[in-house]
Amino acid sequence: MAFAPKRKRSARETAKREKSFRQHLAKKNAPRGRIVLPPDVRIEDLDWGESAQEAGFRRLHEMDVAFEKAELEHLRRKCALLEAIIRKDRERGDIS
Repeated sequence: MAFAPKRKRSARETAKREKSFRQHLAKKNAPRGRIVLPPDVRIEDLDWGESAQEAGFRRLHEMDVAFEKAELEHLRRKCALLEAIIRKDRERGDIS
């Protein structure tokens, strides 16, 4: 299956396409709205700490990391034990 060759665009057409694309990106990334604070609220007084949901996610992540670490340590100990058993069996001649 043959593909048709790409059409050559003039410099003017290319510039127009690039301008249109940049305008599209600017419109897409533009802020959609603004928040207006009441006059008696100062931005410094707002609490920017983590929410309860964010704290829960952080705790879950920490628990997951701790579990993975403990599991890896357990598997390493189990591997070392099995290695010692196999080494003893080879020394006795039970396995080749």
